[in-house]
Amino acid sequence: MAEEICKSCLAISGKERISQIPVLIETEHTIVEHIYPAKILGWLVITPKKHVVRISNLHCSELNDFLGLVYPCVKILKRILPEYEKEYLLCLAEKGGFNHIHMHVIPKHFNLPKQYWGKNIFDILSSIENNVEIEKLLEFHTSFRKELWSFNLTRKLSGV
Repeated sequence: MAEEICKSCLAISGKERISQIPVLIETEHTIVEHIYPAKILGWLVITPKKHVVRISNLHCSELNDFLGLVYPCVKILKRILPEYEKEYLLCLAEKGGFNHIHMHVIPKHFNLPKQYWGKNIFDILSSIENNVEIEKLLEFHTSFRKELWSFNLTRKLSGV
């Protein structure tokens, strides 16, 4: 049986980027990006650079790096998107082409239709809801990067 191509690995390597939005955070072991196309402004994905399908396959430093980015992400989201109610955090490695551990950090906006609450949040990706305009995503990127400096992560960041 042929091994499935990992779209996360292709994106991380730069061979086949998924997003048209620049990477928000890149550390030695992890990247953070805004999903694209996006139905919800602020929907982030934290992905280890190492291809793993189980969190237990990450070394301690890789796991600390991966999980350690959740805190600054949710704090920055709350600063630049005050109009949301709470965050959803989901760690998955299931979808075809994405058999690679990644954490979704999703702001649940106050006006999110009830049909998309909880585990149904992924249904919005295939809905007829409008995509967030690229200009709004780029503005978000700029605001996020400005706020990032307050978390003293610069010693860990690549490409800053």
